Amino acid sequence: MMLSAYTKNLGIGYRTAWNHFKAGKIKGVYQLESGTIIVPDDIVENKLATVIYSRVLDEYNKCNTFFHFTLFC
Repeated sequence: MMLSAYTKNLGIGYRTAWNHFKAGKIKGVYQLESGTIIVPDDIVENKLATVIYSRVLDEYNKCNTFFHFTLFC
């Protein structure tokens, strides 16, 4: 996979991935003669996560919100 696809999978910027490539922090990566940077598919992990934020104002809704989070997760 190309470096741009690698950045989308990890949720980082292209420049950050470029700096990691130049510093040798990405194992197995290589650059073609055309300049394209290739990252092997077997080392790519999807590290995106979902964050849920909720603000509850009263006791009744606290119990109700916990029930809905339990169903969601």
